[in-house]
Amino acid sequence: MNDYQTLSDLANNYNEDAKFYATESSSIGASSEELTASMLEINELLNNLNTSSQTLNDVVHSVNVSIQEITANSEETKSETESILKQATTLKDTVETFNV
Repeated sequence: MNDYQTLSDLANNYNEDAKFYATESSSIGASSEELTASMLEINELLNNLNTSSQTLNDVVHSVNVSIQEITANSEETKSETESILKQATTLKDTVETFNV
């Protein structure tokens, strides 16, 4: 009878251990699912960040091009203004040569 009790205790211990490992396994599975969901969310955030970074890069490039165009236009305007001023001075000098 002693052997029967020992086997019964051993079976109960195995049963308790099986319940423990089943609970732990379930907990690990749930944690794994949470980890996977978190990793997917992080991946999505990184993709959004990459998209935002590319958009910002495009905007900065566009602003840079606009600044270059403004600079070129300003230089052209300066040149034309200087030319008109020179022509106005030449015209003034020419008009001053007439005796009226």
